[in-house]
Amino acid sequence: MRILILLLLFTITIGSVNGQRNKTDKNNEFYANKREIGVNITNLLGNLLSLNPNNVNSPYFISFRQHFKKTSLRFGFNYDLDQTEEFEFLSNEAVNKKVKASVLDARIGMEWHYPISKRFMMSSGIDVIFSQFKDDSEISTSSFSSGSNVFKNFRSLETSRGFGGGPFIRFDFKFNDLISLSTESTFYYIYSKDSDQLFGDPGQLLSENNATKNSVALALPQALFVNISF
Repeated sequence: MRILILLLLFTITIGSVNGQRNKTDKNNEFYANKREIGVNITNLLGNLLSLNPNNVNSPYFISFRQHFKKTSLRFGFNYDLDQTEEFEFLSNEAVNKKVKASVLDARIGMEWHYPISKRFMMSSGIDVIFSQFKDDSEISTSSFSSGSNVFKNFRSLETSRGFGGGPFIRFDFKFNDLISLSTESTFYYIYSKDSDQLFGDPGQLLSENNATKNSVALALPQALFVNISF
């Protein structure tokens, strides 16, 4: 009886080891190269196909992954800067509006792999995220009244900074050892601090509103990434 139990335990152990080896071998086979850079092509495809990608909630334009035997370390980053200036001339007033808006999104995470076939891979893991938004608007007016020019300046400053994280599921399709496509679904908890300030002339604080917010954001697998391994 003891011999049968020992043989059973030995068989289970060998099977478990072989299973782990097979999984590791499949990971190594799928990720022949250990580094990968991805680019979010959702907006590009949307413009080419005349679709509307604005409802796709995936702000990360560039991603980087470092592959190990059973896991990968991943990074995501995006930065947008928009500066505009407008002049408007009315009957007795000139208006100059300058707007500078910036958005920063970054994340770091760890993922675990579950090979499906030689070309398909499913992964799951957890991310830590950071986001920052800033909108700085300045309005200058010059009006002619009672024989003299009247100048006024106003400045509006909106800022938001958020931290959070959560789990994700990722799906990869490999064309070859160099190129693959991927999409993912994320579920993040986000804690953010928002501020809205209005300044007069010269730099006088007219009003200020501060708020904190707790939210959860679910992103369905709608964004598409093209990845290059090296």
